[in-house]
Amino acid sequence: MMGRSGRAVVLLASLAVASCAAPSPPPPVAPVVSARGVIVAIRPLDAPADATVRASILAAVGAAVGAAVGAGAGGAPGPLVAEFIIREDDGRTISVMQVNDGQFAPHQRVALIGDVHPRISALGS
Repeated sequence: MMGRSGRAVVLLASLAVASCAAPSPPPPVAPVVSARGVIVAIRPLDAPADATVRASILAAVGAAVGAAVGAGAGGAPGPLVAEFIIREDDGRTISVMQVNDGQFAPHQRVALIGDVHPRISALGS
């Protein structure tokens, strides 16, 4: 049998191990839809002039290239970056630059995700 001090050591050791367990990750957060609107026009982008725009586009292209390489696309051309002109439901017109993966077309309803650098997402029919 284990003495009183032995039980105390076992109890302290089990508490120490329990406190070292990694906390469970927080639940995933759904993207925030900031607005809805309609695509008025889509324009392919060749060479952006603004450095901030260029950095955003390079990040988007890098993500698209990474996805294509991960899928084993080989030397196939990836999606192109485009400027989407969106007329929001409140009447404002904005421009969003992101990869055009072929799922977007003029007159299509979209959701705008985020506020500072919004992205568009297709809405169901």
